[in-house]
Amino acid sequence: MNGLSWFLYFADVLPTASVWLGILFIPTSFVGVILVICLPIFSTSENEVDVRTGKAMKPFAIWLPILAVVCLVISILIPSKETIYLIAGSEASEYAVTSEYGQEVLGDIKDIIKAQLNNLKETK
Repeated sequence: MNGLSWFLYFADVLPTASVWLGILFIPTSFVGVILVICLPIFSTSENEVDVRTGKAMKPFAIWLPILAVVCLVISILIPSKETIYLIAGSEASEYAVTSEYGQEVLGDIKDIIKAQLNNLKETK
């Protein structure tokens, strides 16, 4: 598979991933907020948490809100399928224009346009 094939593959896969990341944001942020609110209740002092009640939850209380925000940001930044196809078309057309064959074709197109413009000038 070449680069364009991978691009077209991801055009189909990424919008679905975006939806799932957006869905994952909701419970992750909900649980994260609950942990952030409830964890101080189980604390025995400012810096430590009782082993029986909440010490194991402290890493989750730190990383869950971060994970929720990352899921939301990635979900927002993934473009739609149409945008990915437009980007692929732009990349393909840039390659066509910068390749040797593309330069030859563009030269021929310029000659045809000049000839047609001259024909239009003569008929006026």
